[in-house]
Amino acid sequence: GEHKQGVSLALRGAGGVSGRVVDATGRGVAGVTVSLSGRGEMPDLGGEGEIMLEMPGSDGRYRAVTDGTGQFVINDVPEGRYRARLRGTGWRQVSGPTELDIKAGHQTTAPADFVVSATAALVARFADGAGAAISGGATVVFRDSSGRSIRRMHGTLGADGTLTLNDPPVGTFDVEITVWGYKPTTIQAAIQEGLPTDVGLQTLTPDDGKGGAIFLPGDEDD
Repeated sequence: GEHKQGVSLALRGAGGVSGRVVDATGRGVAGVTVSLSGRGEMPDLGGEGEIMLEMPGSDGRYRAVTDGTGQFVINDVPEGRYRARLRGTGWRQVSGPTELDIKAGHQTTAPADFVVSATAALVARFADGAGAAISGGATVVFRDSSGRSIRRMHGTLGADGTLTLNDPPVGTFDVEITVWGYKPTTIQAAIQEGLPTDVGLQTLTPDDGKGGAIFLPGDEDD
């Protein structure tokens, strides 16, 4: 029942951004996801308005996938300053703009190309006994022939059950993968530098005790 007066409202304009993702030779790289995240500054209002763009369940509106020439376009982004993030199976970002300014009513061009280099990657897909894709967080442990843990990584399964980890250790390992709510599975993988290694579809068994990996969002090693 409280009544307030003198409340100021402001409409925030939107713009777009375009750019290109290339390799060291300048050739465009297709299939790389470019996303915007962080805070959009609102200097005209004397403060900042937080726009969360990487939350689980996001509709992916503020991201785009590069085409065959490495070009991307992201439209209808609220004006402000954002961090740019690249994700691509088998690709590691080497250089490029770290922040992009979006201006209302303008199509901004990134001030420089985003440069990536080829890297090793591990790709796996997960489903339950009925064939339905599994989503959630995963912990992956790479062990050598003696059973010694070489590296532990964390990642998030996509809506189609796919897990992608860039920059895993190179070599032949027993790879133990634990998805929250399912029993661990172990596979052998020979990982080569500069190439993606796809270990295919893995069927997981539910863990009635709810044991398994403890995954903290934002703790990805990939």
